[in-house]
Amino acid sequence: MTSRRMWASSAALLVLLVFATNAFAQIDTGVIVGRVVDDSGAVLPGVTVVATQDGTGLAATSVTNDRGEFIFPGLRVGVYVVTAELQGFRRAVSRDVRVSVQTRAQVDL
Repeated sequence: MTSRRMWASSAALLVLLVFATNAFAQIDTGVIVGRVVDDSGAVLPGVTVVATQDGTGLAATSVTNDRGEFIFPGLRVGVYVVTAELQGFRRAVSRDVRVSVQTRAQVDL
């Protein structure tokens, strides 16, 4: 086998392994998305939102954007508690948020 063929075969194998690894990593994950608004319905940017998995206590943190939206991609399947906090506002909590394989759980606070 020539070195050029060997290099091409190695490169092709590497690409396949990378894609296969990414595919396996995404199989058992889901996403939590949502929006945070105040009592009048106005969006709240800059809110710290935390998703904590029941049982393990593993937590992920996000901050709302200028439209009050947040996202937690690549979460392990399970049940989560989602909390939102911003100085001057009361803490908002959503319990029993279920993350399933390759789905989006919507949590509006």
